[in-house]
Amino acid sequence: MNGVLLTQDEGSVRILTMNRPDKRNALNIALTRSLLEGLGAAEAADSVRCIVLTGAGQAFCAGADLPLAEALKRGRETNKRMRAFRKP
Repeated sequence: MNGVLLTQDEGSVRILTMNRPDKRNALNIALTRSLLEGLGAAEAADSVRCIVLTGAGQAFCAGADLPLAEALKRGRETNKRMRAFRKP
């Protein structure tokens, strides 16, 4: 994992900490990938019986990182227009 997700084991508990406190732990591509990897690793580990998901700093998670959300929205709109385009 990179620095956007911290992993700690306390006995059979895996603690995953979203580590973007300056952005209130808003989800971006790197954090989302790290979360998926971290959850997969926890699921595969026989020693892990429970997962605790938390956020660094004062917020758990602000949701999607707004610049990323706007870029994804533009991408969906572009894709929709390309599919509707009638010329080859």
